[in-house]
Amino acid sequence: MREIFAFISTILAEFGDCFKRKPALAWFVTIVMGLMLRSDMLGLTSIVRELFLEPKSYYGLLHFFLADLWKLQALRIRWWQIIKSHAPLCLLDGYLIMVADGVKVSKDGLKMPALSKHHQESESQSKPEYIWGHHWGCVGLLMGQNGNLHCVPASLRIHSGLKDVVNWDGADPRWSESHVVQMVQDCCEVTKSMVQKAIAIMDRYYLTVPALRAYQKARQEDCELELIIKVKKNCVAFDHPPVKESAQRGRPRKRGDAVRLWDLFSSKEAMFKEVELEVYGERKKIKYHCVNLLWGKTVYQAMNFILVVWDDGVKSILACTKKDLDPETVISL
Repeated sequence: MREIFAFISTILAEFGDCFKRKPALAWFVTIVMGLMLRSDMLGLTSIVRELFLEPKSYYGLLHFFLADLWKLQALRIRWWQIIKSHAPLCLLDGYLIMVADGVKVSKDGLKMPALSKHHQESESQSKPEYIWGHHWGCVGLLMGQNGNLHCVPASLRIHSGLKDVVNWDGADPRWSESHVVQMVQDCCEVTKSMVQKAIAIMDRYYLTVPALRAYQKARQEDCELELIIKVKKNCVAFDHPPVKESAQRGRPRKRGDAVRLWDLFSSKEAMFKEVELEVYGERKKIKYHCVNLLWGKTVYQAMNFILVVWDDGVKSILACTKKDLDPETVISL
């Protein structure tokens, strides 16, 4: 236990340069330790109770969050530096492995900033169809060795209900973007701060045209980010456009004929390759077929679409922007 607290102290001490005064650093350490040790989630009063602080310390905690002696972005950048220097990050051919997803958390407060109404896509019967709460965007980095992987959080921000907050002093104009766009932006921000290439893994919710535009903009800004995204059943991709002959009139075509990806399971059945892969710690026999197509609307991105038939007959489609990445590696990721 002593070694654990010594390691935590070492990590927290590296945030010292982010604060202009030592009392602010002391409050920061107090809050972090309180969040780690608290047994309930009832706001700042949980920290006061768990650490046996004086009741008047509650107001000191409130003032800390309103102080201008520290900047949140400086803490985020320092955290990414700490992860890079201390965590045994999982690398694939020099690429960091990043996982990204969103979560909707219900809140009962009536005057909380960024509170908005959300539809629950989950099929669980224990959740109502609509809730009032916060929509969080989470980005994590995989670390570990020999298949024993863990996810260390790199970014966690509220992504919706921020239109009014954008008008505040010092607000980031990106906060007015949609959740899927901010998710790609967060992945890009972490990638550039780590000064390394990264592959972000997302579910089918994030295969949208706004996310594609954000990805292409990030690539133009020299962000070496690649995406692996699951694909919906009704997804339509396009062949590459035919080469325009010099005598033809008009502008060159941006895309070729439409291709319904789900139909390829039957039309390309003979071309599927059967392999045995380790998925979720188990060896499974699967069949897959890879095609390179364009996806988008008005703007297009070349992707490898991997059609997978699992050992239990379930079918799924994966899209990868890194066209030279081995399809079997994509499936395992």
